[in-house]
Amino acid sequence: MIVPSNTRRLYLHRKITQLVTGRRKEVEENRQYVMILIETLHYCAQQGVALRGHREVDTEDTDINLGNFLSLINLQSGHIELLKKCLTSGPRNASLLGNHYQNNILSILAEGVLNYIKEDLRAAKYFTLIVDETKDISKKEQLTLILRYVLKGVVPEHFI
Repeated sequence: MIVPSNTRRLYLHRKITQLVTGRRKEVEENRQYVMILIETLHYCAQQGVALRGHREVDTEDTDINLGNFLSLINLQSGHIELLKKCLTSGPRNASLLGNHYQNNILSILAEGVLNYIKEDLRAAKYFTLIVDETKDISKKEQLTLILRYVLKGVVPEHFI
């Protein structure tokens, strides 16, 4: 059967529009998913909560400690449908829950904090750098850097 060219063009246009719309929706969902992961990591870092447990394995076994980050993600997935969908139906190798991804996101967040501190430091008239070194239990030298400065009559102190 020969389809007239206008009808065929209209059909192709509709299909392309559907594909583009579906792709845009998928990209937006992926962005929302990554934002949930970033916000959860930011929360853990801000609260000083350790991310990973002794044996962090994403499993259905409730007796295994998943670590704080994965436990928070699982808790949130009970309330956020998009997160639940991404965790259950998405490819397991693209969940972005591995420790490598966590470390990369934390490095980006840390860089943002350091940039914020640098801005304050540039505006400050006086600053002090306190450096201390000690051995930990495994006889490894640990270096501590503390930065204090005066800004608008306040003395912030940052552990770097």
